[in-house]
Amino acid sequence: MASQNLISHTLIHHYTEQELKIIWKENKISKWIVPISNGIMLYEIIYTTSWHDGSTIKASGLCFIPDNFSEKEIPQMIYHHGTRTLQKTTLHLESENAISAGFSADGYLVIMPDYIGLGKGDKFHLFQNSESEATACIDMLLAIQELNKELSISTNEQLFLTGYSQGGHACMATQKKLQEDYGNRFTVTASSPMSGAYDMSGVQATVMTKPYPEPVYLPYLLMGINEVYNITDKDKLFRAPYDSLIPHLYNGKLTIQEINTFLPEIPADAVHPDLLEEYLNNPDFKFNVALKKNDLLDWVPTVPTQLCYCNADKIVLPENAKVAF
Repeated sequence: MASQNLISHTLIHHYTEQELKIIWKENKISKWIVPISNGIMLYEIIYTTSWHDGSTIKASGLCFIPDNFSEKEIPQMIYHHGTRTLQKTTLHLESENAISAGFSADGYLVIMPDYIGLGKGDKFHLFQNSESEATACIDMLLAIQELNKELSISTNEQLFLTGYSQGGHACMATQKKLQEDYGNRFTVTASSPMSGAYDMSGVQATVMTKPYPEPVYLPYLLMGINEVYNITDKDKLFRAPYDSLIPHLYNGKLTIQEINTFLPEIPADAVHPDLLEEYLNNPDFKFNVALKKNDLLDWVPTVPTQLCYCNADKIVLPENAKVAF
C-alpha cells in the first residue's frame, strides 16, 4: 500500500452559514436543491503519496469541513474533480469547488484531491491513470484521518464517493481500490461515478480518429502513459510540428480551451505515424495494452453504485457507462 502522511493543513477561509446564504443568493442557487445546514471551514492540504515507481512524493488537495463538527459525527465524501490542465488550484468557491462546498454545507466533510502532479504536488499529472488517481485519493483520505484527530473531528462510518468526467473515472478507480485493498479500513457507503471514460481501450478510444471537441485529451493521455509504461521514445510520440509544440503546451499554465486552439480537430493527426500505425494494427502494442490496464470494467462493486451519463455527451461517450454497467 502507498505511503501517506499529512504534511500540513492551512485554513483558507471560514465561510459562515450567513456568508454561504449570501453566496447562494448571488449565484441563484436554490436552497431546496443545495440546502445550507452549517458553515464551512476550507482547508488546503499537503500530504505524501506515491509516484508510479513507488517513490514518495508530495500531493495536495482541498478539504471542506462543516463548522458544526463538534456537535455531531459527520459523514465523509471524496469528490473527484474533472480534467484540469492548469496546475494551480483555485481556492475560491467557484467551478467544482462550489460543488464540494454544496455537499459540505449540507453536513459532509468533503475531500477534494488535486490528484498527482496538480495543485502544489510534485511531478506531473498522469491523466486517466487509474492507479495514480486512486492512490492520490486514498492517500489523501488517510491523511485526512490524521487531520480529524488533530482537530478533534468525529466522523461516522459513512464514506461517499462521486466525481464527474475524469472525476468519474477517478471515482470508480478509487472505489475499486478501496474495495480490493482497504476493506479492513474503509467501507464505501455508496458511490456515484458520473460521465467517466471507463472503457479506455474500447468505447472512448474511438474518438481518436475522428473530429473531436477536446483534442487536448489525447496528448495528455499519451504523455502520461509513456511515462508509466514506456511505450516509445519521447520524440516519437507526436508528428511535426506537434512534437516540439506539445511539451510546451502542457506546462500547467494553459487552460484546456487554450491548448485546444493549437491542436488538430482530429486528435490522431497529432500522433507520430509509426505509433498510430502500431496502435491501429497491433493489439499487443504497448499503448493498447496500457489502455486496457486503465479500463475499469473487470470488477463488481459490493456497495450501491449509481452510474450517471449524458446521452448527448460528445466528449465522454455515454456508451462508457453502458458498457461498465
